[in-house]
Amino acid sequence: MKTRRKFTPQFKSEVVLQLLSGEQSMAELCRRHQLTAQMIGQWKQQFLAAASRAFERDADRSPNKSASPSWNAWWEN
Repeated sequence: MKTRRKFTPQFKSEVVLQLLSGEQSMAELCRRHQLTAQMIGQWKQQFLAAASRAFERDADRSPNKSASPSWNAWWEN
């Protein structure tokens, strides 16, 4: 029996950003990370659903909802 893999939020966001930027195709990401297209599709939906939080005013944002350093670095490039 295989052990279920766990993925960090940072890893998931990096995979989704690679897909959205066109850096790699869905098929390439699936092969590279041994993931299913359905899993990456779910991550993409979750990512896009939460994307509007990146534009909330700092005063409205709780400490748990702040943007991650990798998210900020992506936007600065």
